[in-house]
Amino acid sequence: MWLADHALIVPAEGVSQLPSMTAAMSLSYGLAAALSAVDPTKSRSAISHVDELWQDMDIFAPDTAEG
Repeated sequence: MWLADHALIVPAEGVSQLPSMTAAMSLSYGLAAALSAVDPTKSRSAISHVDELWQDMDIFAPDTAEG
C-alpha cells in the first residue's frame, strides 16, 4: 500500500562510512524554493514567524554582526 502519489528518491552514498546528505539537502532546498515561488508574500510571512519563534525560544546565539 502506497502512502503517497509520488516519491522523490535521492542517493545517500558518501565517500566514507557515513551517508552524504548533499543530495537530500539539495532536494529539500529546491522544494522549498518552488513552494515559496507559489506565494512569495505568504512565504516571507511564514519565514518571519519562524524567525520570531526561534528568537523567543533562544535557539540561536544573537547576531553580533555589525551592520
